[in-house]
Amino acid sequence: MVRHKASCVPLLFQVTLIGLVKSVNESPTRINYVIDDMTGPPLDARRFNDSDEYDEAETQTHNAYPHNTYVRANGMLRALLVASGQ
Repeated sequence: MVRHKASCVPLLFQVTLIGLVKSVNESPTRINYVIDDMTGPPLDARRFNDSDEYDEAETQTHNAYPHNTYVRANGMLRALLVASGQ
C-alpha cells in the first residue's frame, strides 16, 4: 500500500465585491482591511503599496479607505486546499 504525503493545491478566482470597511490596519508595505459584504462572515483584504519607495505621510494618510465606508474591491481570491491520500 502506497501512502501519499499531504499536498497543498492553490485555487485562484477573480472576485468583485461591495462591502463595508469594518477595520483598517496599516503597515509600510500594505493596508489590511476587514470588509463585510453582508453575505457571510467578514472577509480579509490586502492592498499592497504600488510604489517601491515608502513615503510614510502619504501612505498612512491618503491611501487608506476610512472605517465604515462602502468600497468595491476587485482581486484574486486565494485559498489553499489540503488534500491527503490514505
